Amino acid sequence: MIQRSRMLTWSVLLKMRLTMKMTQHSCISSTSKLITEMYGGHIPVMVDTVVDVLDPKDSNIYVDMTFGAGGHSKAILQRAPEARIVCLDQDPKAHESAVALSKIYNQGQIMPCMGKFSSLPKIMADLNIEAESVDGFLFDFDTPERGFSLSKDGILDMRMDQGRENTVSAMDVVNNLEERDLTEILRKYGDEKKAKQIARALVEWRYMFGKIRKTKQLVDIIESVFGE
Repeated sequence: MIQRSRMLTWSVLLKMRLTMKMTQHSCISSTSKLITEMYGGHIPVMVDTVVDVLDPKDSNIYVDMTFGAGGHSKAILQRAPEARIVCLDQDPKAHESAVALSKIYNQGQIMPCMGKFSSLPKIMADLNIEAESVDGFLFDFDTPERGFSLSKDGILDMRMDQGRENTVSAMDVVNNLEERDLTEILRKYGDEKKAKQIARALVEWRYMFGKIRKTKQLVDIIESVFGE
């Protein structure tokens, strides 16, 4: 129940910011151990669960938006050796790892790309990949200073562009929007069945305890809804 609750919580957290689902867990799965032994580097988040949710198939196209050391991509390829993966990352070292991985597989199967999330539309156009043809997107964040981590408490931010002015953070959203607007965001962009209950819990927290500032606070609020 704890694992399921955290999976649901992680999903809801980022539905408020982007139409993406994320998961986080403190334990290391058997697949992540295997990936680490085979390739070394960063132990990716909830490999078994992520791959089960994606249910990768050969010839399907997946976009790994935070390639890093490639743990998740490699796990996908273990399940579907002929899957095609766009490997995106801003880190040159991560890009080098993606290039190295691409040399192991068929030409054009692994597509290493270096850039920001905002560059994805151009990258996809350059690769001649239509948005509708993508079978899954993957994000792996564990950076408390950006407010993306469940295992480590941090400021509720959830922006990849923190350095830019006049951008809206998750803290702005959960503290300033009315219950009706929060419900609409969760329901429209996240297809969240408990959108109204979550929105009401957020507003009630604000009324009773003040501003929601930390990721742990948001986690507790959302988990309280799923624990009902």
